[in-house]
Amino acid sequence: MIYGSAMSKKGQDHALHSARNCYLLLCGEEYASSNSKILDYMLKLTQNCLVGALLLVTTNCWAAEWWSARPAWWSENTTNLLDRVEEAPRLRLEFSDVVIRPTTERAQFGSISSVAIGLDGLFYLLQRNLERHPVVVLDAEGKIVRQWGKGRYEIPHSIRVDPDGNIWTVDSGNSQLYKYSPEGKTLLHIDVGEMPEAPHPFTGTSDIGFGSNGDLYIADGYGNSRVLVYDAKGNRIRQFGAPGREPGQFSLVHGLVVDDRDRVYVADRENGRIQKFDSSGTHLATWDGLGRVYSLQISDGVLWAVTQRLDHPYTAAGWLVQLDPESGEILGVISTSGTSFCDSPKPVRSDDGRRSESYDSLQTLARSRLRSAG
Repeated sequence: MIYGSAMSKKGQDHALHSARNCYLLLCGEEYASSNSKILDYMLKLTQNCLVGALLLVTTNCWAAEWWSARPAWWSENTTNLLDRVEEAPRLRLEFSDVVIRPTTERAQFGSISSVAIGLDGLFYLLQRNLERHPVVVLDAEGKIVRQWGKGRYEIPHSIRVDPDGNIWTVDSGNSQLYKYSPEGKTLLHIDVGEMPEAPHPFTGTSDIGFGSNGDLYIADGYGNSRVLVYDAKGNRIRQFGAPGREPGQFSLVHGLVVDDRDRVYVADRENGRIQKFDSSGTHLATWDGLGRVYSLQISDGVLWAVTQRLDHPYTAAGWLVQLDPESGEILGVISTSGTSFCDSPKPVRSDDGRRSESYDSLQTLARSRLRSAG
């Protein structure tokens, strides 16, 4: 047994590789990919031989024990999901790569956590290499139109466009939300706070939705398992939800969306379901058997969700499913290679300020569909 000497480079690499794979299995790609804080932390742990050896052994044992002891209801949820996906009609959706054109900056893009389509027809994306601007705006050809936000973010998580065309970003590392004009001017900042202590950096907010009266519905999902409601000026009004599996309780609110009747649909990710509420937070319905739901969007009166099997690793492929917002019935399915955020084209403003008609088909942009050419 070695007590004090430095671990060999080969041993460090082995321990780090094992720890990273374990962490990826347990916590998902969001926690490990393009997140230098996590990887640096792992490397520091493995630099000591004793700690590294213990890390190597305990993480592998922890992964095996956790995977074998996963909740029994996961199997039922997965069976339900697979049956519904099998029975649902296959929808056609053509994907096209958006190649991000090289820039003069040396820093490469990190993982793209979220994409939104603006009223101006541009693509607004969040990327996680904090050495460059997290908010990047692209045209349809992949040319960078503008970018901003460097120095403000810890874990860029979600980007949304409100009904007026403003751009909102949500950070899961510090629970900070920013409202920007499409040009990048800061219009509002909300510091949610109340982040619990946790062994990983994901402890904060995850998404935002918009009520018809200007109210903001914020998914405070990673550490607090709740939905917060703010007014248009950034003042907190109320909240609903708590940790658990009962109706109205959550296990990681990963996403949400609000329809034109101010009904709130919540992606209760680790409970494998979607829950539906009225604007006051009164529980209306629970749609179980939907797997690990990541993102929600409303388009042309139907609800869309990005999901995957609960019993598969977080990096596995999944589905884009079309749901009846009244019953939760799956109306159609599209297989996807990614399980990130989805968005649909919005009415584009013409030069005189009026909106043109909306596009007919929903488009999705997953992490794997956005790539850098250099």
